[in-house]
Amino acid sequence: MQTSKKPTPEKFQSVLKSKAGNVSEVAKAFKVTRKTVYNWINGNKKFMEIFEDQIESLIDFAESKLLKSINNGSDTATIFFLKTRGKSRGYVEKSEVDHTTKGESINKQVEKLTDDELMEKIEKLRNKMK
Repeated sequence: MQTSKKPTPEKFQSVLKSKAGNVSEVAKAFKVTRKTVYNWINGNKKFMEIFEDQIESLIDFAESKLLKSINNGSDTATIFFLKTRGKSRGYVEKSEVDHTTKGESINKQVEKLTDDELMEKIEKLRNKMK
């Protein structure tokens, strides 16, 4: 892909906004690679600010769509909102994993094995690794 001259911050902002923050589309518009666009962003404070602002604007837009869906009665949107924004009020799904064996610590289970049983288990594990 042919490399074009680095645009002005104003031009970059205009194209970034017109492409809704899509870096691939921005790269196509400037006839450069995505990597070049990321180099512009990471190598220039102003470009980084423009990019971050565009992403924040997209998040604001998505949030407004989510709230509109909630207002229109979408159970899915409501649940999603509460899971992400209502955590402080207890709207959280938690997975609890029991790392024990029959209520006993795994270490206690191993401690009950004889030396011969331990050696047998070690040998089986070694064979699996081959």
